[in-house]
Amino acid sequence: MLNLALAAATTIDPELHQTFKPGKENTEKYQRAIEPLAKIQATNSKIRFIYTFIQEDSKIHFVLDTPPPGDHDNDGIDDKSYIGDEYPEATDIMFEVLDTGEPRITGIVSDRWGTFVSAYAPLRNKQDSVIGTVGLDIEAEDYLKEMEIISNVYEQNLLTAGMISVLVG
Repeated sequence: MLNLALAAATTIDPELHQTFKPGKENTEKYQRAIEPLAKIQATNSKIRFIYTFIQEDSKIHFVLDTPPPGDHDNDGIDDKSYIGDEYPEATDIMFEVLDTGEPRITGIVSDRWGTFVSAYAPLRNKQDSVIGTVGLDIEAEDYLKEMEIISNVYEQNLLTAGMISVLVG
């Protein structure tokens, strides 16, 4: 998950990212900028949202967001965040990534769009300064199912290794 966020960060032109202003979501420039993120999202059906955000006036604001406008999941909330939209539910981890430049994965977090596990990767300009962050959300339920599968495989391999050790010993 974190590797996907890091890969997504490499597809974004940080200088271009800094030029987006509210109301410019319908421009060709914006559509070109979200295209690589949308392609990454299309490669993994578990990715629910992929977006970028910045910190301005000690608040988190969205910049790029892949969903088209509208409520496509019929939960009564527009699925898209628009340039400059404030995210009042911002977590400390979001600010930490912007402050430290270290990528991070959250625990399970709920907001108006649902309950997710998120991965965050910093966006850096040519001077290596952090100018924003890529966020990638996976539904918590899907994440927990994946972790259960991994845990079961690990336990099976551990049991197999233990049996082989006993037989060899």
